[in-house]
Amino acid sequence: MTRRNYNPRTRRLLSLAESTKVLRLTKADRKFLRDLGKIQIISAAQAAEHHYSHLKTQGTQSLQRLEDAGILRSRNIYIAGQGRVKTFEFSSHEMAIAWGGRLPRTGSSRSDYHELITAEAYFRLNRPEDFRLASRFSKSDRNIIGEHLPDAAYSDQMTGELIVFEADAGNYSKQQIQQKSLSWERRGLKQVWAQPEKATSKIEASEQLNVLIV
Repeated sequence: MTRRNYNPRTRRLLSLAESTKVLRLTKADRKFLRDLGKIQIISAAQAAEHHYSHLKTQGTQSLQRLEDAGILRSRNIYIAGQGRVKTFEFSSHEMAIAWGGRLPRTGSSRSDYHELITAEAYFRLNRPEDFRLASRFSKSDRNIIGEHLPDAAYSDQMTGELIVFEADAGNYSKQQIQQKSLSWERRGLKQVWAQPEKATSKIEASEQLNVLIV
């Protein structure tokens, strides 16, 4: 599955934001915004490492400029053991669509921390070109994966085979892990799981299952 390379004009973005700011997007800005279109939320630390490491400010001024122009909005979320973490998402549903994305939908069953784990895995996997969240799965994806949908999926760059990705924010039980992993194993799917070092149930790596500690 190929993914369209979203690259909207600055004039369109400012129009969506109803902004009168003068703005010029750099290559780093567009790289950040395209990644955000795939994974919906990025922390300030992730942006500093993966998009703005070449700048003395590590992207602080760049991201503030995008926020001031109405393209982004920031939130501080609390993560146990880490404290407050600054995150960025698109300013509106329309802005997210312009970059091929959506706004994150978090709540009691899907935390902001869970979404950040997914984002971190995306970067550690070297930004798979066709990485897509479950909300973007095609009918073909769903037929291949079966009833237990993972958080995301992408294609192996060497073989082209589908790889499923699941994030565990540390609260999955052993039964939940086995139920999902066995379902995908029976379908012959390779899996990547990500979870924090301190988790309720540790995921066991195997030939078909890779574990990322985030």
